[in-house]
Amino acid sequence: MRKVYKHFVNEQVDEVVVSTLSKQFYQSGYDIGKLMHSIFSSEWFYAPPNMGNRIKSPIEFTAGLMRTVDMKFDQPMGMLFIQRALGQILFNPPNVAGWPGGKTWIDNSTLMLRLNLPGYLFNATEFSLRTKGEFEDETREKGGRRLSNTLNMAPLSGSVKGSSANDIAAELAKYLLSAQPALPIESYTKELAATDRESIIRQMTLRLMTLPEYQLWLRLMA
Repeated sequence: MRKVYKHFVNEQVDEVVVSTLSKQFYQSGYDIGKLMHSIFSSEWFYAPPNMGNRIKSPIEFTAGLMRTVDMKFDQPMGMLFIQRALGQILFNPPNVAGWPGGKTWIDNSTLMLRLNLPGYLFNATEFSLRTKGEFEDETREKGGRRLSNTLNMAPLSGSVKGSSANDIAAELAKYLLSAQPALPIESYTKELAATDRESIIRQMTLRLMTLPEYQLWLRLMA
């Protein structure tokens, strides 16, 4: 039960809550559905200490980015290369215990890639992607990969109601970020090259996705 709590709630375990969940889980006949419903519908799940405290796994990070801007890779293996570079290949854990998670997702190389990846993808230009751990072919480490992609901003743009740059930025920040950005929202709309609404939405989405707050798991209030 502690693993469930750490994964979905907080790495700092509340033993009282874990004990209660364990009893409920036992009494339900080990019904996973009821356990998840109990967690997600509880007030403590949305308490301030449990909001925006988890670092997104590489899969959560890239899947969220791709869905938000309807992104597709031109090469079928593009997503696999990014997963390898970020340290998590879907359905291929390092051992039976799975991935450690938490702060282990971030190191000197993966942090920079996570912060820069939205910019690479939004610019729709090819970029070199170095992968890690390909022991079967060490020459791949030196050459890297060159990937390209396309994205469609129409679905996101259609959901944004604001018209001014500040209103658009505030709306997107609430949608994309797990916490308020460190600076006032007006600070992120300065020196925008865009003037039309669609371009403003595109540029503000990119700016917000490169913030540290975007690296944290977004939890919507009930």
